[in-house]
Amino acid sequence: MENKTEGRLRNIKLTVGIVLLLFLCFVLLGRGNGTGDGTGEETGTPVPTIEAPLELHNAWIVKSEGTFLTVVYEEEPVVFRLPQALPEELSGCIADLTVEKGVVTKAKIKTDTIMAKVLRIGADFIELEGYGVVPLAEHSRVYRLYEEAAGAQWVDVVVGYTTSSFVLDGDKICAALIEKEVEVTAIRVLLQSASYGGYTHELVECGSESRFYLSDGSEKTIWYKEGEKVTVTPELVAEYGGRVYLGTEKDAGKLSLYNVRRAIGVPSYRGTLEITLQSGKLLVVNELSLEEYLYGVLPSEMPDNFGTEALKAQAVCARSYACNQLLANRYCAYGAHVDDSMNCQVYQNYGETEGAVNAVKATFGKVLEQDGKCITAYYFSCSYGHTSDSKDVWGKDAGTVLGGVAQTEGKIGQDLSTENGFANYLNSERAWYDEESLWFRWETVVGAELDALILERLKERQQAVPDCVLKQKEVTEEGMTFTQGVPEQFGTLKDIVVVERSNSGLITKLLLVGSEETYLILKEYNIRFVLAPKNTVYLQNGSTTSNMALLPSAYFTIDAKNNLFVISGGGYGHGVGMSQYGAKYLAGQGRGFEEILSHFYKGATLEYLY
Repeated sequence: MENKTEGRLRNIKLTVGIVLLLFLCFVLLGRGNGTGDGTGEETGTPVPTIEAPLELHNAWIVKSEGTFLTVVYEEEPVVFRLPQALPEELSGCIADLTVEKGVVTKAKIKTDTIMAKVLRIGADFIELEGYGVVPLAEHSRVYRLYEEAAGAQWVDVVVGYTTSSFVLDGDKICAALIEKEVEVTAIRVLLQSASYGGYTHELVECGSESRFYLSDGSEKTIWYKEGEKVTVTPELVAEYGGRVYLGTEKDAGKLSLYNVRRAIGVPSYRGTLEITLQSGKLLVVNELSLEEYLYGVLPSEMPDNFGTEALKAQAVCARSYACNQLLANRYCAYGAHVDDSMNCQVYQNYGETEGAVNAVKATFGKVLEQDGKCITAYYFSCSYGHTSDSKDVWGKDAGTVLGGVAQTEGKIGQDLSTENGFANYLNSERAWYDEESLWFRWETVVGAELDALILERLKERQQAVPDCVLKQKEVTEEGMTFTQGVPEQFGTLKDIVVVERSNSGLITKLLLVGSEETYLILKEYNIRFVLAPKNTVYLQNGSTTSNMALLPSAYFTIDAKNNLFVISGGGYGHGVGMSQYGAKYLAGQGRGFEEILSHFYKGATLEYLY
């Protein structure tokens, strides 16, 4: 029996005139050697003559002019010749082309097109609302057509939106055409299981204080009364075709997930829940408006007692950050834009609060922009007295908008890139913006307990970022040289040496000297990972913690004593963007959220996303 997808794909009508196509095939297959009337002008990069035939699969034809054909296949347009001019201009279609010695000798035009909301993108398929899972053809390609035609990637086809059309070759998608920019309104959040234990759920237990439904999205819908519960199993989802939707009447209520536990207990979600099958288990995606998403983000990222203006600043940062996460589309294989954990922004761990909702409403639609584009407004818990420059943390130079900023009154008076200058600044008595945080100053002692851990940690980071974990190659008169390679030995920890600090005092290069091998570690995350303390970490109020996954920050000094290393530092997090405790301090000083944001993001402007 023919399935729903096959039936719909077969009924697609051609969108280009049959007469033109027949004429084109006749001319091209004729393989004429003339140059035509020469009336066309070259509008792209001419392709050098190649003896062997060149096969271009699913190329985008920009236009034909006389005997010239402009095509996008990679990044820039290229120009080929036609055997003779076409009777009508050809433009805006996908084709397989054979090119011999710079002349197009064969063309297969593909015109069957569909357009629908993108639900999920896999390695060899795409799922579209109303069409189901459609396989991708071999050599499938993506093109961005707005502004100027250019090649793109599948990750640029944003899930949850209808901004792209899809060209068919038989029953497979051979090309995606991104026709317009995404106008951000809704966001899709991948919900982890209990205690953030992963993306798959054995089952889903759902209820609501409002009337709610379970549906296959088209014909089959079951309604439940307020207070009722429904258990969704993989078997049930399979019966509904592999995807079910849960929502409240008129989208006015919230859905509670009893199988998911968060700090608040049972979390509740606005919008709809989409539940799909994956390897016999369930994925849960919450789709809702971006503004309502922020209602559940702010309480998980900043408490109400930080003050109204600090909360407003946090709302703008969270909205700007979410917008860029959405467009990055890195969870497209799950049909989502973000997840609900620290991988993105923590969502619905503490529910919603009045202060958070008011802050979101007061800043409705506002984001931070630079050069007309929304920035990724990074933020973190607290600084040691200075924030980081993004290029020192991630190697991306964002200019002053994500540059390091002093978190104290008055002049710094020190060169923070030197050991003495940093130590003097760290230990000075000043009016610090972040000093209320318990993590403003901290200390720990590391030694033999890391000997058995360092090698495995070095291996893990070297596998992830080979150019950031280097082992010593040789020692010359000019100094040490290092090379890439899998860490094979380390021995016992003999010394920790700061090789380089940034202008903000951040350690960007660290030497770990072992009894058997010496390693150079680059970037703050890798440094914090390798030196993550198993022993006690003392916070500035005398409280303690231990078994940390990362060192609190890469702002610290090292003091060697009897094979032990006292690490004294300050701050918590990567240090880029807005310090949340710094924002709290500034709000307490009477600064408005606009002024707070301008302090942390120099040169950024407040604009409306929608």
